[in-house]
Amino acid sequence: MQTNLRYLAALREIAAEGVPFVLMQGAALLVTAYADPGLRPLSDIDLWVQTRNYERLTSVLRRRGFNENPLAPGVFRRGETLVD
Repeated sequence: MQTNLRYLAALREIAAEGVPFVLMQGAALLVTAYADPGLRPLSDIDLWVQTRNYERLTSVLRRRGFNENPLAPGVFRRGETLVD
């Protein structure tokens, strides 16, 4: 549950910056289908963003302390939190 709460906090940080995105896969289900955030373990946050907003999103992630994986472009990490 702590991991999921950490991911949800990161998601709120990203959303607060106003970059439009679509939440994909597990995290989307976590915030829509499950009453308890601990019921569906997350291993990352999958976001879809339009090409015109990609640089804006990566800028937000970097300002928020996320680093891009040089071996996997588009995958960002801050501690244990992954966003791709």
